[in-house]
Amino acid sequence: MPVYLLKIQAEGMLTNLNSAPIFEGNALIDRPMSIRFADAKGNPVFVRRLFLDLYQPNYSLKEHLVNPADQARQDSLARLQTVLPFSDRPVQGAVPASLVGAQYEFGLRDIAGERYNPAGPGVFVSGPFHVDGMPEIIRLDADTAGQVDCYLVCRPAGIPVTTDRIVQQLVSGAAFSFPDVWTAGTLTSADFYLKWVFRSDDAVLTRFLLQVTKGV
Repeated sequence: MPVYLLKIQAEGMLTNLNSAPIFEGNALIDRPMSIRFADAKGNPVFVRRLFLDLYQPNYSLKEHLVNPADQARQDSLARLQTVLPFSDRPVQGAVPASLVGAQYEFGLRDIAGERYNPAGPGVFVSGPFHVDGMPEIIRLDADTAGQVDCYLVCRPAGIPVTTDRIVQQLVSGAAFSFPDVWTAGTLTSADFYLKWVFRSDDAVLTRFLLQVTKGV
């Protein structure tokens, strides 16, 4: 029978059993699962003990007929006795056993709590990626989760001002022409950096591929 999680209460430094529950609802627990929770403001909860209210629907009584293990042997002997010209011994056919009741497993085990510390928003810079000559076409492909933004930063060479400049925000899977957005002059070389901005707690960068072509 399915099990439902109705309420989670905590007891700790900032919470007690008289405060509002951390979770209150009707969550179906029918497979291994992990539940993360916070207080009403989204802050982590520091607890000493957790109390989980679980509910399992009731059952109805059923009648089961269970055949004995040697049913075939007993039935064969009983049929054979009816055609013999003599009576050897009285043999009775197999009689199924009648069982009335209900059977089910509660289905909960290995309940454990773990401390979860989200990394939170942040900035990560990868590079430099050196290119000789004037860059032409730039494309970025990235696998991310959560809210992640990427900005292309260029450290130019061959022009009077060689300070780092943010070229533009990159979108995964989209290519653009570098000379169309770069207005500071022709470059002899450039070092590119990728500035990753993680804006959500669940932001993850799995992998990325930066492709840059250059003119002849």
